[in-house]
Amino acid sequence: MDSFILEGEHTIKDFSGSTYEFEMVIAYDDVDEFGIRLRQSEENETVAGVDVNSEKVFLDRSNAGLETLVDRNGDTFQFGKRFETDYPTDKKQIKLRGLVDESSVELFIDDGEYVFTNLIYTKPTNRGIELYSHGGKVEILSLDFYHLDSIWRVSPADGEIERIVVSEEEVVLEVGELTELIAHAKPDWLNVLSPFEWEVAKAGLIELKAIDETTVSITGIEMGTTSVTISDPNSGIFKDITVRVVEDRTSKYTDGWGPSPLTGRVSGNWDIFDQTSLSSHIEFSPEWKEIFREEVLTTDFSVSTDIQWIDQGDEGFPKYGVTIQDEEGTMVSAFFNVDINQLETFARNHHQDFGWEGVDLPAGTDLQEASTLKVEKEGDIFTFYINGEQMYERIVEMKGDMSVGLINENTKAEFRNFEVEKLSDPIFDHEIDVTDLEKLINSAKGITNKGVTEASYQRLQEAIKRAIEDLETITTDEELLIAIERLQESINDLQIKELSPVPIKKEIDVRDLEELIERAIKLTNKSMTEESYQVLQVAINSAMEKLDNINSDDELNKAISELQASISEVEFSLHETKSQEGDDEVLSDSDKLPNTSTVLFNFLLLGIVLVTIGGTVMYRYRNRENES
Repeated sequence: MDSFILEGEHTIKDFSGSTYEFEMVIAYDDVDEFGIRLRQSEENETVAGVDVNSEKVFLDRSNAGLETLVDRNGDTFQFGKRFETDYPTDKKQIKLRGLVDESSVELFIDDGEYVFTNLIYTKPTNRGIELYSHGGKVEILSLDFYHLDSIWRVSPADGEIERIVVSEEEVVLEVGELTELIAHAKPDWLNVLSPFEWEVAKAGLIELKAIDETTVSITGIEMGTTSVTISDPNSGIFKDITVRVVEDRTSKYTDGWGPSPLTGRVSGNWDIFDQTSLSSHIEFSPEWKEIFREEVLTTDFSVSTDIQWIDQGDEGFPKYGVTIQDEEGTMVSAFFNVDINQLETFARNHHQDFGWEGVDLPAGTDLQEASTLKVEKEGDIFTFYINGEQMYERIVEMKGDMSVGLINENTKAEFRNFEVEKLSDPIFDHEIDVTDLEKLINSAKGITNKGVTEASYQRLQEAIKRAIEDLETITTDEELLIAIERLQESINDLQIKELSPVPIKKEIDVRDLEELIERAIKLTNKSMTEESYQVLQVAINSAMEKLDNINSDDELNKAISELQASISEVEFSLHETKSQEGDDEVLSDSDKLPNTSTVLFNFLLLGIVLVTIGGTVMYRYRNRENES
């Protein structure tokens, strides 16, 4: 390519691809940043460039397509990021050489003086190339591109298509949603003579329209899963992709497969084909890989699937099969084990492991061909079948809701025709009497949150709500019993709030106060003023009230001191009163007559009275005689 001045963006139109080499020499002076964008699409790109202001040369995969990855320890780390190093931009000229392929970019600066090697995870149809400069102009002195052959694929003959690559191998759409799909032929330099042909297996599920020779639009019409085949009419080379139309693309479930509806657990990588078919991966870790159906089961059932072994890893004990689990953590799993040619079963609950049991596969069973594994649960009896032949039984108690799914350890296997079938319910001659459940519901409704923890009270409210729903769906005595037990457990599980600890009361010896109270009571028998009497009574009553409420020596001493002060005040008052009365008696005795004088005076006075009376009587008698 001839030299030219670059300012802004410049798209390379006469060359594109995902596997190539490029060389370019760029002269620059007054510019902020410049570089080349590789494996570009409308959404993604990997950028190699020079930041003149900060004197850095860099390779940036921040927008290459994958932001994070999980390492071997299961930890997530930032994959999409920019790598850079110092670069002396006063050179004013730089040579870039790059090797680009489907999953990596290697960059050599100034004939290897600086080197970057980065993995990239981007779509195979991201083939664009663009030059750019920011904040100034640069001169592209030379620019060359070279297609590269694969070192491990057989090169096709001239003009032949090796394969077809697509932007998405699995498309998930909601009803009414539209997306675009791109297809390209490999090798990159091949010019396809005729447009690709697109064929939809279930035409009613999606609408497909051509946009150009390599791009189509797909619109979801009706929920379901279909395959779409892209083919070259001349060579017969084709590529199949899967399109799923769902109600909610953000749902945790794809075609009904996903986490356990009871625990939310799901692990491992699974290729989901449709509602009845999927494939496991070879991957090893200490825990089994599991995926579940979204349905919750409450009655007896059977689960079956056709399983074909494909490959397995070297680590661990590769096995694969069906798992059944209940809401309390009880699990029963049935595995095919190719290494020992056995059907193995394992059971456990949340308290203990019940261990492994195994039985040899029927003669002639070839696990590399599809074999049907069936597990039938009836009550607490689990019966295991292979290709319709009953193998053996295990007894494991399961309670409440149950979920079913698939389980895998380090094995690639295909599971087809997965089916869950409820066992026929026995015919009852009577209606189910739900009175006991109704009474329990009313009883539970009467429980308040007073004195119990908020979490246990909320669990009870959820259990009441579920029991009310059960009233409308119960059809067997067993279902009724399960509903009653479930609600009763929630009542029994109510947790009492922890009360603040009550301090241990120290035994206080109050005998000193009791004796002092007795002493005070005795004082009330003595002569005292009304005021002193009232003061002492108040002090005695106060001390007696405190007797039953004293909790410390300080309180005891204070009560004794207060009563003692009142007693002392009354005793002092009594002492003062006595002293004053003694002085009054001394003074009055000095003014009294002796006792003898008093008696004589009394007799004398009596004689005078008698003489006076007698004289009066004689005078009246004589007057009467003279008148007669």
